[in-house]
Amino acid sequence: MSLDTLTSQPMPIHARRHGDVVQVRSNGREINLPVAHLGGGRLALRPASEGMLTHNETLAACEALSNHATEEVLVVLDRALWCAHEAQLLKSGCAQVLDGDTLGVFPELLWQLPDLWLPEPQPVFPQVMMPGPHGAHPLRPAKPIGTLYHRYIPWLDQVFSLRALERDADLPLFHQWMNDTRIAAFFDEAGTMAEHQGYLARMADDPHMMPVFGCLDGVPLFYFELYWARENRIGGVAP
Repeated sequence: MSLDTLTSQPMPIHARRHGDVVQVRSNGREINLPVAHLGGGRLALRPASEGMLTHNETLAACEALSNHATEEVLVVLDRALWCAHEAQLLKSGCAQVLDGDTLGVFPELLWQLPDLWLPEPQPVFPQVMMPGPHGAHPLRPAKPIGTLYHRYIPWLDQVFSLRALERDADLPLFHQWMNDTRIAAFFDEAGTMAEHQGYLARMADDPHMMPVFGCLDGVPLFYFELYWARENRIGGVAP
């Protein structure tokens, strides 16, 4: 069962380029934005006739022009046509004023923004170093739950996501995977359902580790564990 489909967090915006049109699908509506080639890797994005885009829909449309381009791309916006979005685009840092008439959305700036990919962007957590078994580590916020990251992959026409493992709901799948001979050879965690239940319980209580599933369209494809290395068993040998 896909827990991604049960979350109340917003789903990612689908944006895909089809020739000289960028198609944006979001919240049950579809919007088509014309694209014009200006030469020199510059692509002019025009507003849609179907209605006004949100800020994130605008970012997704710009991303669709740069996510698999064969050349360097600069997305050019006519300031008169995009005046309703200009202040927020400039504030986010992804756009710069090119001249009196145009804004430029630079991929190297756009792709650093968390807005499109983090369902619930978190504020910056204060950094305070705490003592650990093999050295200091940052004070951590509470572990996140649910979907941690999601992104529409246009060339797959699927949503890639990362989500925190649910201890009870995901136990059967975790048990099945850990007893697969190929996985057991690496993880060395083959065992009974009760043993795996205890393993996940200990991880839930351990602030330095977090189990995560990677999914396509909500279907788990891989499992990994995030951890602060100096508190892990490899920490004692870390330089």
